[in-house]
Amino acid sequence: MTSMQKQIDSVVANFPKPKGNIKMNEPSAEPNPLAIIKFTKHLQSCAISIPNSNDDLGYLGAIVSDDIYQKCNANGTSYTAPNDPGRAPVYSAPEPTEATGPATRSGTEEAATQPSPSIITNSLLMHQTAMKQHEGDKAEWTAYKAALTALRNLITDNIDDMYIASFSNDITGFTSVTPKALLKHINATYATVTEGDLDHNENLMKQPWDHTQSIEMLFNKIEDCVLYAEAGGEPISDKRTIRYTFLAIKNTGLFNLACDQWNEKNEVLKTWSNFKTFFTAEKKKIKNHTTGELGIAQEEMANALIDLTSTLINCKTEIASLKEEINTNRPPLADITSSVNAAQGFTQQQLDQAVAAALAQKKASNTNRTPVSQPPQSATRDTRIQGYNDKGYPISYCWSCGITGNLNHSSGTCNTPRDGHRKEATFKTKMGGTEKTFVWNKKSKKKTDE
Repeated sequence: MTSMQKQIDSVVANFPKPKGNIKMNEPSAEPNPLAIIKFTKHLQSCAISIPNSNDDLGYLGAIVSDDIYQKCNANGTSYTAPNDPGRAPVYSAPEPTEATGPATRSGTEEAATQPSPSIITNSLLMHQTAMKQHEGDKAEWTAYKAALTALRNLITDNIDDMYIASFSNDITGFTSVTPKALLKHINATYATVTEGDLDHNENLMKQPWDHTQSIEMLFNKIEDCVLYAEAGGEPISDKRTIRYTFLAIKNTGLFNLACDQWNEKNEVLKTWSNFKTFFTAEKKKIKNHTTGELGIAQEEMANALIDLTSTLINCKTEIASLKEEINTNRPPLADITSSVNAAQGFTQQQLDQAVAAALAQKKASNTNRTPVSQPPQSATRDTRIQGYNDKGYPISYCWSCGITGNLNHSSGTCNTPRDGHRKEATFKTKMGGTEKTFVWNKKSKKKTDE
């Protein structure tokens, strides 16, 4: 492993843990504005986390515009990226100097042309200073390159290559492009927020909260909406953010006391951070109270069911015992009837005679009943009527054909007599004639027997 790779790994190790999914696009889907915004926030946090001896904001300036950097920088200055210092400086000895006087010997002449010790010392010191400066510049440049590589890899790992393919080289891949250039392209192409998007985003902030879900889910949703509005150029203040979230919590009806306590707080303390901390604690209190009350109620219900089951079992046992006792000790029905009659002063014979008389009277009443369809009796009775059927209608009788509702048809008037036909036969005196009922089929013009 090269020293550069070790430095890149060291940079990545300092990156903060992402809050949830930071992928800018899901499989088979384009990057969407909210996903890009969330990733950008995480990327900025990672850039700031990289140690930089020359900048308190780490390498934030390497990925954001100069305007954003100046707003974040306490001094309001622009970001200046380090330059490659190139190769290390090479030591160059001082040039020899000319002799100042005549030389009598060759040795004296040569000594006169060499630089003085002080010049050599100064030259060595200047070279050492240059070397230290180069080493510092090189280390700064190496750290900068490692930071750019780590940030660029973070971008390429969280978006499909097809959306940034124009920056990829067939041989070197994405190594020649800066993370700032990649991020600028992604935002310009896929992070455009329309007016309709902003309207939908605001409506999403106002939606009711299902209190069965964690309150952290509510906070995350609100914060996503705030990020979305910021990307659309309509930032939402902390005051509005708190207001929307406060209404969602209050409308559940479970936090009435907590809402009153929040309203009573000093305005200085009503920050978004304090709001989340306060209501997170209140949510835990309500959960504990609800769980405790629910547990008591469940225990009481369970005990009631046990008592009810025990009571039902006892009742079934008592009912079975009573049935057995009744079946064992109950006398026959005839004995009971005789006992009752004896108690009333009647004998069994007298009771039987009374029942027979009542039945005879009822039968006589039914026989003399005039049916609804039967016309009232006139002074002159219709001699064709030989009797009445079970429905009370008048009937006639024919020895060969049987009982009929046609009063003009009788044993004496039959046009289709059978062998042995008896013309004097009537309904009351059939003289061995048929007992069937004669039916006339008007459609077929044929007669049939029922």
